[in-house]
Amino acid sequence: MSEICAKCGAVYTGENTCESIFGELLALEFTDPGYEVTPKS
Repeated sequence: MSEICAKCGAVYTGENTCESIFGELLALEFTDPGYEVTPKS
């Protein structure tokens, strides 16, 4: 079952949190600029 973070809207399941998902995206951005992360305002 997936859940949605009330603060940022990220969808996560199991042990993932919005912070851990964001960290994974930052790692992808470092290795592949096509995964650029743009913070929400």
